Amino acid sequence: MVLQGCVDWFNPETNSIESINRPQAEEAIHKMASNSLRTLCLAYKKISGHDSFENKDKRGVYEV
Repeated sequence: MVLQGCVDWFNPETNSIESINRPQAEEAIHKMASNSLRTLCLAYKKISGHDSFENKDKRGVYEV
């Protein structure tokens, strides 16, 4: 579910933010799952002090 709400990822090899290659990410997740491994993640969204947390979009991410 978190992957659906993300558009970029941090590549530690290049120390940069890059666009997510969804098919490649989903393949890696399924490959790990087939070996009884689980995918853990950490996601963030930049917000300001004026943002509201009353409404979520269709992905469950708060609209700001």
